[in-house]
Amino acid sequence: MAWLLGSVPSVRAAAKDVVTAIVTYVTAIIVLGIGSSLGVVHPWVAIGLSSFFLVAWGTIYALVRSGWSQRLAEPHLTFVRMLIDLGAMTLAYALIPVIRGATLQLLCGMLAFYMGRLNQRQILGTSLLAVSLMLATLLGLWWWRPETIVLRLEIMNLAMSSLLLPIAGFVGGEVYRIYQRGAAQRDQLKMTLQQLEHLSTRDSLTDVTNRRHMLDLMDGELRRQQRGGKPFCLALLDIDFFKLVNDTHGHPVG
Repeated sequence: MAWLLGSVPSVRAAAKDVVTAIVTYVTAIIVLGIGSSLGVVHPWVAIGLSSFFLVAWGTIYALVRSGWSQRLAEPHLTFVRMLIDLGAMTLAYALIPVIRGATLQLLCGMLAFYMGRLNQRQILGTSLLAVSLMLATLLGLWWWRPETIVLRLEIMNLAMSSLLLPIAGFVGGEVYRIYQRGAAQRDQLKMTLQQLEHLSTRDSLTDVTNRRHMLDLMDGELRRQQRGGKPFCLALLDIDFFKLVNDTHGHPVG
């Protein structure tokens, strides 16, 4: 799978995350095709939305897979992907009447999916943008094609979303803080383990490999020699009268 995800661990992790999201949109394209064949979705709407999905997510995948996104603070491009999701749902809300109620529910699901990846400001901002886009779309439909909407029902759905989305944003911010706190604790634990390993393998005065670690290295070299059959050499270096250096200039100099 290196051809799809890459071989660099950081690029591979980001590409895997993007490919997982792309699978969802491939499923959406299949559903649009089925809806078009059944006459529920207009063919040009299905083609237009599918093209939007392919171009947007193809671009995201190319930026991540090429390693370009690694220069950014968030190489997974999570916030950009969230905006693409929001745009897709807004288009679906405007163009496919049969799924308008489900679209508003999917917005809450989208925020739940991105919890722990975005901070509270980003999630609350996206929630406000989502409500604003849906309201603008509803007003546009009411002015342009009022026969396609049940205004009372759509206002009720939008009002419920206006209540649920900020709540989801607040919860998402709390989840993000918990995630960041856990990540900081893991980093601190990793650093502590590295320090303990350093202290257990190095001499505190000279910072060279201590006897215990040297014996471990020699034992590993011996096992490697037994497996491969190639001899190895152990060199011992002794400096005559080195004690005089320590006695004269002190142990730190020695």
